[in-house]
Amino acid sequence: MSLRESLPQWSRSQSICEPSESSIRELRRLRGITMIGTTKKIVAWLMDQDPCKRFEIKEHRSKRSLSANAYFHVLVGKIADVERVSANHVKNSLIRDCMYYQYDKDKIPTFETKAENLESMLDAEGIHVYPLGESYRDGCAYSKFCFLRGSHTYDTREMSHLIELTVAQAKDSGVETLTPRELKEMMERYDRNWKKHHPAEEE
Repeated sequence: MSLRESLPQWSRSQSICEPSESSIRELRRLRGITMIGTTKKIVAWLMDQDPCKRFEIKEHRSKRSLSANAYFHVLVGKIADVERVSANHVKNSLIRDCMYYQYDKDKIPTFETKAENLESMLDAEGIHVYPLGESYRDGCAYSKFCFLRGSHTYDTREMSHLIELTVAQAKDSGVETLTPRELKEMMERYDRNWKKHHPAEEE
């Protein structure tokens, strides 16, 4: 983009080679612009710009590769923003869909609380519960539940399942996700890191 194209106006008292102070400030501002966003956001932004200007568009790539668990939380936040719900609601819902118990699946301890308490526990921070039904006694409703493991404990198979569900929900909500190749590379890194820190669990 040439200097003349970048600057909307020049000082009439100066030659074309000598821009006014306001034009110099505008040039410095334009040189510092970086527009990062989805295709829709960039197109909307471009529609508001001077049609005579020229722009260079490059694909944005993160400087640092996210771990699978970190990427899960990034998508959770974006989904929550679109659906206008809390991030805890989205995260806990996805973890319930995976249903990986905190204890041995053959010996799952169950707990009970008043039904009204379980509602708040479903969207709580730091705990993940799965409802197992209700019972009534003494005129009160009680809910049974068990605890589920958090995503930071997932092995490669479990994390792959979680990412698959999360990506599907993100796409349904119109949230941009990594490409299949990028997702594959991310899970390969996760697998290498898991095996490095859990050598005794390898077959």
